[in-house]
Amino acid sequence: MLPNISGCLKLKRCVGLANRCLQTSERCQTQMKKLLKWICQSTTFQFNGKFYKQIDSVAMGSPIAPLLADVIMNHVIDQTLTKINVQNKPIVLWCDVDDIFVAFNDMSALDIFFNTLNSVHNNITFTKELQCGGSLCSNRKN
Repeated sequence: MLPNISGCLKLKRCVGLANRCLQTSERCQTQMKKLLKWICQSTTFQFNGKFYKQIDSVAMGSPIAPLLADVIMNHVIDQTLTKINVQNKPIVLWCDVDDIFVAFNDMSALDIFFNTLNSVHNNITFTKELQCGGSLCSNRKN
């Protein structure tokens, strides 16, 4: 999920969410943003004998990538849950990095949740896999 979100957006979101949780000073916020920007833009990699510098998003395999993915996923889920009525909320919601497992009492609640989840940000698109006979179906449904 993270490579689809621009680096600038991630930095603003992550710093903003951290600041709300930690209630940090303006100086600390500025330093945190500089640190995250440096982490996200200081990765180099080699492809076909040439070296490249990562200038946007978080490099796959970066130690901070799971943390940023968790921050963004929690933000997307929180935004989704605040936008839908209580009767359309999942009865089970479990997250693991960029996967979400949800259970609903009816398909209409699932559709509302899924559409709302996909409306939180233009660059984040979720797919869904439905249950078939007690297990996940092999074909993906959007």
